[in-house]
Amino acid sequence: MKDNKNLSKKITIAVDAMGGDFAPQQNVLGAKKAIEKDKNLNVLLVGDPQRIKEHLNSRQERLEVIEAEESIFMTDSPLQAVKKKPNSSLVVAANMVHQHRAKGFISAGNTGAMAAVAFLKLGRIKGINRPGIATLYPTARGRSLIIDAGANVDCRPMNLVQFAQMGSIYMKNLYNIDRPSIGLLNIGEEESKGNKLSIKAYHLLSAHQDLNFVGNIEGHDLPAGTCDVIVCDGFTGNVALKLMEGTAKLVLDELKTVISSNVAGRLLSLSIKANLTKVSRKLNPDSYGGSLLLGVKGLAVVAHGNSSSEAIGNAIIGAAKAARQEVTRKIAEQIGN
Repeated sequence: MKDNKNLSKKITIAVDAMGGDFAPQQNVLGAKKAIEKDKNLNVLLVGDPQRIKEHLNSRQERLEVIEAEESIFMTDSPLQAVKKKPNSSLVVAANMVHQHRAKGFISAGNTGAMAAVAFLKLGRIKGINRPGIATLYPTARGRSLIIDAGANVDCRPMNLVQFAQMGSIYMKNLYNIDRPSIGLLNIGEEESKGNKLSIKAYHLLSAHQDLNFVGNIEGHDLPAGTCDVIVCDGFTGNVALKLMEGTAKLVLDELKTVISSNVAGRLLSLSIKANLTKVSRKLNPDSYGGSLLLGVKGLAVVAHGNSSSEAIGNAIIGAAKAARQEVTRKIAEQIGN
């Protein structure tokens, strides 16, 4: 593996312990799972100390509780909440990065507030007009990255080019892909297809010499893993991603129902149990955990609001991996100059 010495570097990640549907329990349990897997990882749990400590052992090494008096809720207006609740767990977690006490921060809370606090506290990388949410998902060939997955409902063509640049740097450094292939999510393969945004973005991406742009791809290409990086506006990306997640869950649930419906199915399940487990793990979004908000001067990771402890743990480990590979610095160096 590339840069093994860097991968063993000690890293501290801050977690908004009060963010998400099942906070703080799942966040605390996820942090405990993460430090068990990564012996060079420290986690700052930010939030209500009393509620956090209910889920901790009397003494838990490499886990530190940081007090935050307030919480930002899913129903709060993102920008207003960030401004009016400076002592919220989300804002304090971001401050840990701003103050260099942590290399990155994670939240399963209000996504809009997460993007706002990252922008306000960490700042935007020079040369990036809008940060984008980069989300990994499983494919027939392994994994692909979709960006933007929800940060920007409306985009301009140049935003999509910048998403492609950041996604390419991400996949190159975290997954050792020399020249990641870039696809533009569209309603057809022809360059004349799509709306004005897609058509203009197609021509800009085609003219960009540093990108391995392979053209338009359609929805059915996403699970096939046709490209390493898929670029689109945040509205399209979020719908596409959640459709794939929902479809995967439906297929797995239906398969389990069919197998358990009769004796023959149950006997069959015993013989293919290991393979079923492998497929289930591959298609489970919890295996990937969180999505990086690329384009800000610091590591910010967005997790699902309904994240389990497994998802939070994997999000923390993913954040540590991105921090060790210095993805944010490399984006700033390659795009910001």
